[in-house]
Amino acid sequence: MKNELGWEPTIGVEEGLRRTARWYLDNTTWLDNITSGAYMAFNQSRLYNMHSNLTKVTDPIFPEGLSLCTRFVQVFLRLVHKAKPKMRSLIFFPSLSRNLIGVIAVCIGLVGCQSAADSPVDISQLPAFQGDSLLAVIEIPAGTNLKIEYQHTTRTFEPDQLDGKDRVVSFLPYPGNYGFIPGTLMDTAQGGDGDPLDVLVISASLPTGTVLPIRLLGALVLKDRGELDTKLIAIPLAKEQQVIAPGDFMEFSLEYDAARRIIEDWFQYYKGDRAVEIVRWEDQDYARDEVVKWQVSAN
Repeated sequence: MKNELGWEPTIGVEEGLRRTARWYLDNTTWLDNITSGAYMAFNQSRLYNMHSNLTKVTDPIFPEGLSLCTRFVQVFLRLVHKAKPKMRSLIFFPSLSRNLIGVIAVCIGLVGCQSAADSPVDISQLPAFQGDSLLAVIEIPAGTNLKIEYQHTTRTFEPDQLDGKDRVVSFLPYPGNYGFIPGTLMDTAQGGDGDPLDVLVISASLPTGTVLPIRLLGALVLKDRGELDTKLIAIPLAKEQQVIAPGDFMEFSLEYDAARRIIEDWFQYYKGDRAVEIVRWEDQDYARDEVVKWQVSAN
């Protein structure tokens, strides 16, 4: 390559592997999102939505290569995360890296090129909690007005319909990423509305279909058309996705009171002048209790 193109790498293979492994060790939050399955669920859900517009193709050489490599990388990342002493031996003994780097690079490349032929994850089967982390599924990106809902029967995200047309909120755009807590259902027999528990995730705009671990800040209790309606308020668990970082509802109220009032005003007026009544705010413990209350049993 140096002779033909006049180019040569500034970092050698062994040093590059050391730096890569060190990055994984120093970014455990990112690893948590990968090993929890949340990132894979998001990608597979997005691929499923693309499937109707694509032709299913089977690789003639590696018909199961993508899924096998996906599992390989997940196992590799889990080892990095949970077996740090062994990983450090890989960093400091370059001879071990020579036989692994090629396999790892190829598999990571294949994972990044997954096709719509992969079996999608049914978001409706995701649990509310993945380990100690609470998950959220984003339907409506922050800063948008199109009302999008997840359809459990088709496993797709579709615009909500009103009088045969896509429903668009005739107000300011959503002040956060709006979605639901998977693995929850507000049972009508117990006073619920028959839908999963709603959540507003405060962060930069996230694509429809994103599945991410969150940290609860509190809950806004509303009365909509005479019925109580609870909106959980949260931020991403990953620090790199946070635009604000209060530790609890008290800090959120004291340090970000303006943001709290913007959210309150938005929900009170987005359906019309005081069409929704603000009942009260509750803290993060109440919000978590709501998740537990409406959590459905695993199949």
